[in-house]
Amino acid sequence: MMRILIVDDDHEVADSLAFIVKRRGHLVTVVYDGESAVDLIADQGFDLAFLDLLLPGINGVECLLALRQRQPDLKAIMMTGFAGEDLIKAALTEGAIDVLRKPVMPEDILARLSRVGRKSLLIADDDDEYADTLATYLHRMGWTTKRASNGAEAVAMATTETFAAMLLDLKMPSLSGLEVLVTLKARGRLVPTIVITGNHDEGDVMSMADLQGYVRKPVDPRDLLLLIERATEHSAAA
Repeated sequence: MMRILIVDDDHEVADSLAFIVKRRGHLVTVVYDGESAVDLIADQGFDLAFLDLLLPGINGVECLLALRQRQPDLKAIMMTGFAGEDLIKAALTEGAIDVLRKPVMPEDILARLSRVGRKSLLIADDDDEYADTLATYLHRMGWTTKRASNGAEAVAMATTETFAAMLLDLKMPSLSGLEVLVTLKARGRLVPTIVITGNHDEGDVMSMADLQGYVRKPVDPRDLLLLIERATEHSAAA
């Protein structure tokens, strides 16, 4: 169950969206202008906001900026039927994780809710700059992430916490990526794993049963996102 804020000056659209979301068991609050949304978030937090781009008064991008000043971790999905590309680009630049074109279909809403509500990903990589860049991109795509900077941390976190998938560098201090996989398998805690490495020698790692992908740095984020989708679908079906 998530706390969801819907902001749209079209009452019919906003109320219809609220009906769809409530039927999935979420708590929904509806307002019809940006100023009301900003006033509301001062008193309560939300997990996700659906924001119309063309609102009366402050527009959707301005509303998003004001909301995230008060709640920096708020995820937002923009909606529009007429907004120009510049406004759409501005929304994505300011941290919106997606833009939906009106009329918005129920299946599109449900797909986004499913993505935002997923469990977190574990990024196990000792390259701070690369891991931070990866986490930023995945956050914009609706994922939450946790970070392990060496192999021992990765084993400890994957043993005590639940992750939808793990993004694993093969060359790490304390324990290598392969040693992480072997240890987790022995403990019965191996999660679907995507190996990300600059090393071109796959070695024995591809024989691991729960390895869902192997990509080399520099990684195309779109390819990585596709592998994550496949890995988590595999996990859910298992």
